[in-house]
Formats: sequence, structure tokens, C-alpha cells
Amino acid sequence: MCGICGLVGQADSETISSMLGTIAHRGPDDSGVYVTETSRGETVGLGHRRLSIIDLSAAGHQPMSSLDGRIWLTFNGEIYNYLEIRQDLISRGHRFRSNTDSEVIIAAYQEWGEQCVIRFNGMFAFAIWDITLEKLFIARDRLGVKPVYYAQTKQGFAFASEIKALLTLGLPREIDLSALHQYLTFLWVPDPKTLFQGVYKLPPAHYLSYQRGEMVVTEYWDIKFDEDNRHTEEYWADAVLASLRAATKSQLVSDVPLGAFLSGGIDSSSIVALMYKATGRQVNTYTIGFTSEDLSYDVIPDDVKYARQVGKLFKTNYHETILKPEVFDLLPKLIWHMDEPIADPAIITSFLICRAARETLTVLLSGMGGDEIFAGYPRHLAVKLAEIYNLVPSQVTQMIVSALPASKPGPFNSILRNLHKLAKSANLPFQAQYLGYGTYFTNEEKQKLYS
Repeated sequence: MCGICGLVGQADSETISSMLGTIAHRGPDDSGVYVTETSRGETVGLGHRRLSIIDLSAAGHQPMSSLDGRIWLTFNGEIYNYLEIRQDLISRGHRFRSNTDSEVIIAAYQEWGEQCVIRFNGMFAFAIWDITLEKLFIARDRLGVKPVYYAQTKQGFAFASEIKALLTLGLPREIDLSALHQYLTFLWVPDPKTLFQGVYKLPPAHYLSYQRGEMVVTEYWDIKFDEDNRHTEEYWADAVLASLRAATKSQLVSDVPLGAFLSGGIDSSSIVALMYKATGRQVNTYTIGFTSEDLSYDVIPDDVKYARQVGKLFKTNYHETILKPEVFDLLPKLIWHMDEPIADPAIITSFLICRAARETLTVLLSGMGGDEIFAGYPRHLAVKLAEIYNLVPSQVTQMIVSALPASKPGPFNSILRNLHKLAKSANLPFQAQYLGYGTYFTNEEKQKLYS
């Protein structure tokens, strides 16, 4: 990952460098600052911390300008189809001085303006300063893999990869109470809000333009749920596999060593298999396991044995770490990195895997997102179970639910919690039912907390 930041208003090199200092961990390979002045007397600054992945030479230094110096870019992420777009742009008369995907973004913006984003297949958050139009253009990838936050500060309009960079500009550290209300519902804060009052996150598949003090946020893509019943299940199975192969292959474009997370589950195991099939080379894999004591609190069996089997099957360069109790010493560091609370213990394992892998690798592929796409969470199963649950007379289900104990520490904690959610939500309209499965504190419970 890289780190980006910027300011339109009262920017100078010292201010941008201070912002970059808080996100130096995002880009250890290089850093850069660009500052210019507008016709209105404002100063504009862009900052960048670089983690080199494609074209490791100095030609990839950012902020990067167009050949004519009118467009300046700071970019975090990777454009997987940049080579195809580059060829298209060359045929249209554009010239390039590097082999970076960053320069392709600049040329694409010159050719298609804000609509360039619809051509990008990748994970990205980038900002462009257009000198001619005196406009700041910020875009985020379709699924929001790469973060970008923004705020109106005393110095002007600011953005950054992390909230902590914005706080260097003197923003008051006050809680947005409406965002806290949302957090207690979902255990994360939906966009565009954050828990910090006045700090916002650009939603996935959106871009933002800021020009002469006016900000406009635009959605450029949304997922479609149109049903297509023209083909057989076998056809769709083949189509999904082809898409997974293409997606994996596109993410193997790198000038640095890469590997994969391997939990032992279907998602990460599939990625490892696809990487091996695509390259024919040994894949570096990283696995986190748990002690038997920790596993006693979970009814789900340990996945490490499956990770070991996958490692042997595909002859991976297998690395395994067992989570120890001292992991709690990491919590202050993890909280600092996260900026906002997210009630997901996976941040601990992700951090430990990345820390171990960083000794030899720069890029790791993972199966993250698989459960969302292929309905792998308990809330998805609950939708099906509700159909059966609602066939049972309510008098019977009420007796069963009232006999269930409350959630408590132990291997059946999550099962009891989910059964209570099912009982509360099963007979509701579909939208309310699904929300009931995926939310936590009810409004009644929150009101008790607030009082």
C-alpha cells in the first residue's frame, strides 16, 4: 500500500510533510511533496508515501505530473488492466516515460476526464490536481479496498489515506454521536461518516471533485442484481471459475515478491490453487493458528489442519504462526493503525500475518470478500433457516426460544447469539429480517446505554 494526502487552501511543504509523517508506515520506499498556487491565491499541496510494486525505478516517484506539467497525481493502489489501457492511450497519441500504472491514470484522465475511472479494474484511491481547471479530483475503487478520508479544516479542504493525517491540521477530536449510533448497530460506521465529527470517508465507487470551494460527490458504479435465467448452473460455474482465474492472474503482475494468506478455508485455499495453476511456481503462504485453549471457546474446528493439507497439495513455501496470549500487547498499536473501531478480531491475525510476511514479501493475496460474494456468513444461512422456522407454529418456537440460555463465553456463544437473532427476526419483512441478522444492539438496547 501507499499513503496519499493533500490540501487545497493554505498548503505548504511543512504541512504536507507533517501529514505524511503520520502515514509513513504506508510507504517506506519513497516520499514526495508537490505545492503550487492557484489564481485565487490559494496554495495546493499533494503528498505521497510510496511502497514500490510496479516499476521500482525513480520514474515512479510521486506526486507525478503529466508530460506537460498540467496534471499532478498522488495514487495508492494498483490498476490491474493498466497495460491494456496504456496500449489504447498510445494508439490515441499519448506518450509515456515510465512503465507505471500511475502514469496511465494521468493519461487516462487527460483523455476521458472524470469518466476515466469506469475503465479502471483495480483497487485504488487517488487524487489529481488539474492546474488548468484548478480542480481537485479524488476517486475510490468500486469495492472500497483502498481508503480515503476528507474534511474541511481551518487550512482548507484536506484528504488523506488515514484519519490521523487529517488530525495534524488541528481538527477537533470530537465524536459524531450519530455515527456512534450507527456503530452500535453494525459494529462499524457506514460511509460517508466516521466516528470523528467533521471527518468523512469517500464511499466505494464514488469520486469527488473540489473546485473553487464547491465539493461534489458522484457515484460512478453500482452492483446490479438482475437475474439471468438463460443459462444452466454448469454455465455459471464455469463462468465463475473463469472470472476467478482472470482476477487472480491480473493480481500477479508485480515487480516484487508476492504470496498469499492461507487460512485453510475455501476462499484462501482457492486463491492459492489458482496462483499455483497460473504460475506453475511455488507459492509463499502464511497461516495463523490458535492454541487449544483459545479453540475451546469456539465450536468451529481449527482450520490449520486444512491449511497444512493445502500447503502440501500445492507444495507451497508454508509459514505457520500460532497466536499467543501476548497478542493483546498489540492492541494499542492496532487501534492506532485502524483510526476507527471495527469489531472484527481478524485485524489481529491479518496484522501478524503481514508482519511475518513482510520479512520476505511485499504483496499478499487473500480470499477476503469471498463470504460476501458467495453467501458464506451465518446471516446468509439464516435467510434459508427462517423459511423452515416460520413453518413451525409460533407457540412452539416461543417455548423453544424462551428456554434458550443467553449468550455466554464458551464454544456455543456465537450459536446462541445467532439463534436469538433468528428468533427475533425470522417473521419480519425480508429487508428488516436481514438487517436483524447482521446488526447487534437494538434501538431499545442503545437507549438504555445512552441513559
